[in-house]
Amino acid sequence: ASFRRTAVGLRGESPTDPFRPPPLHPSSAMAFHVEHPAQVPVFIIAWLLIVKERWDFCPVGRTAGSMIMGVMTVIVQTLGPDEAFEAIEYGTLALLWGMMVLVEYLKDDALFDMFIQSVFVKNTKLTPIRLLWLVSISCGALSALFTND
Repeated sequence: ASFRRTAVGLRGESPTDPFRPPPLHPSSAMAFHVEHPAQVPVFIIAWLLIVKERWDFCPVGRTAGSMIMGVMTVIVQTLGPDEAFEAIEYGTLALLWGMMVLVEYLKDDALFDMFIQSVFVKNTKLTPIRLLWLVSISCGALSALFTND
């Protein structure tokens, strides 16, 4: 059988093709199904905790908020404990931990203060345009190397 792409799909398919998705009703094309309704408030709270560094009414940071909401995901049974542990990427955690350790050592050695002093404070040829370029390039380079959020 020959297969040609048409507006309705591939010609030559049998109606019992297991790989062919069922036709969508026009009113249900944009609908979605929430399998675990308790996960919706958990997602909203997690999003609010991650969007802002700290809220006045809740002194929990991004990292702790993410961990608490991960535990809540297991508690409301969206994921089972085994699925939650399988979802953890230990390589990413090791990379982020290593970056945090590196940044703390560089802060202790005052590398960032020396960079600011030499590039911005003691620079006598600094014009507003050069300042804009230096801030843009240095922020981009330093954030690419040393930030993890």
